[in-house]
Amino acid sequence: MTGLVITSFNCPNYLKLCFESLLRADLSRIDKICIVDDCSTDPEVYRLITWFTINVQKNVGTTLKTENKSIKDSLLTGFNYFFEDGFDTVINLDGECQVRYNFVDKLLQNENCYEGQIIHLTNKII
Repeated sequence: MTGLVITSFNCPNYLKLCFESLLRADLSRIDKICIVDDCSTDPEVYRLITWFTINVQKNVGTTLKTENKSIKDSLLTGFNYFFEDGFDTVINLDGECQVRYNFVDKLLQNENCYEGQIIHLTNKII
């Protein structure tokens, strides 16, 4: 099973672009999405998370942290969310990323080329 972790902290303008790109993407190979927010202070972030959860037509879990602890903590929270449920593949996106339609297929192709390795892309349109 494949999960998608989206980490966020403030920056609602970028988060909106990220969510819009995900709504246009092929998410058919994603079984579940987890959004981890690192205690954003901008209420628009929470409105966007709700909007995305309603519109994505996927099973979405959210973790809204009550204390800002860092991106590392957010990633660990998201990874634990999936690995405790037996997921074997987890894709991570920062809430400032935008994706192409076929990003899941591209990343999963790389996973097959580099089995057992971490495939990591950030701050790029993938």
